[in-house]
Amino acid sequence: MAVVAPTLDKMLQVKAYLVVQRNVVRDYLDVVALADHMGLVHAAEVLWGIDDYYDDRYAVKGSVRTSLVLVLVAPRPLDVDVIRELPRYHGLDPKWHGWSSVVAAGEALALEVAESSAPSRSAMWWLHRVTPSTHGPSRRSPRPWRAGS
Repeated sequence: MAVVAPTLDKMLQVKAYLVVQRNVVRDYLDVVALADHMGLVHAAEVLWGIDDYYDDRYAVKGSVRTSLVLVLVAPRPLDVDVIRELPRYHGLDPKWHGWSSVVAAGEALALEVAESSAPSRSAMWWLHRVTPSTHGPSRRSPRPWRAGS
């Protein structure tokens, strides 16, 4: 009997779905590490199509992708006590030993997913409203962008 391994694209989709459904540190870590390995642009393209394969529990069109972007921008895993153990994960690249690195990579991926999918600037408004302003001046918009502006 042949063993079939999933492609990197499929692994990323599965792990991203698990981030939304399970919300645990290991899934966040796996998503950002896979995206880093694949390249941010390609990973965002893969994740843009996640709703073609998965529905979330509420069966709302686009909700898995939307939920994923929101949790990547502001992760609050259920197992926060695991964060301090990251440096002890066997074989983990040292760049992922700090939770802040995982969070920054997740934010970058979320932004890339949102930007790669946006047919107009107005589609980006909601992301800028929820993005934490811990990276310098606030990126929050006082009102939605208008298409073509």
